[in-house]
Amino acid sequence: MNILHIHEALGIGHLGLRIAKQHGLPFVFTNHTRHDLYALHYPPVVRAFVLKYITWAIRQFVRASMLTTVASRDAAHWLQALVPDATDKICVMHNGISINVRDRSVGLPDRGALHIRADQTLFIYVGRVTPEKNLEVLAKAMVRAVGLGANVHWLIIGAGSARHQIESMVHSIRARVSFLGALAHAEVPHYLNMADVFITASLSEVNPLSVIEALACQKPYVGLKAAWWDEFVNENGAQAGVLCDHDPDQLAAAIKHVADDKAAQGRMGQQAKLLSRNFDIHNVTAQWIEIYQNIEAAAQRWGGKGVRN
Repeated sequence: MNILHIHEALGIGHLGLRIAKQHGLPFVFTNHTRHDLYALHYPPVVRAFVLKYITWAIRQFVRASMLTTVASRDAAHWLQALVPDATDKICVMHNGISINVRDRSVGLPDRGALHIRADQTLFIYVGRVTPEKNLEVLAKAMVRAVGLGANVHWLIIGAGSARHQIESMVHSIRARVSFLGALAHAEVPHYLNMADVFITASLSEVNPLSVIEALACQKPYVGLKAAWWDEFVNENGAQAGVLCDHDPDQLAAAIKHVADDKAAQGRMGQQAKLLSRNFDIHNVTAQWIEIYQNIEAAAQRWGGKGVRN
């Protein structure tokens, strides 16, 4: 092989690092997660240890790599602060998808089969149902939005340890919430196309594929203000969704506002489709090929030694 591409630093990635060092292979390191934000959900007694290990591991990989990539500017700023002596080789490479996802819907249950009325605005969440996804805030907001008169239904695709808690929190509107659990990835476009709005309350994302796929399906979004959303801004300033402060009442108001305004849904949906072009897998792949070619050429100029110890 000519180049290694290592995608994580906390486990099996160390095997890749060892191989790169043993054979003098150049490698690219891609960090996909804001581990520092995830660590906040660990018990305080172990949090300091986890953060220390994360810092040590990521610094090791960044310094030894020929290039380190992250999928958002927010994540790049975090890594640059973590490894200030290696900022010159940290860059942003967005995630990519096949943006024809809107055309890949398969014949699965329709709204009627899921007891979702045609007149309801269907909000969809796709992702893990775990504490770091902040679904508690979303559950509170949905209950309050229904209390405000919002004619909505919430469809949740994903599994995880927080499901029972979320089910308990939405008990009073249980007829308005559908839990489908984990689905095969090929099935997800069907439900994205069925839905009207994509919604998430996560604060710890980088460049989530679930959001990109929703944009490609022409769905506006509703979420909480967070730095990772900076990747989803149209150059013309037009909005593809609504972001609000970290408050269930404000989120509930946003849910009702978007649900009530069908014209705004359509306008934001058009902007969402335009935004999805930034993540077209064909363009992203071409960028990666150029990166690999440049790294291989640089390694050859340096006598084939691509790893910095």
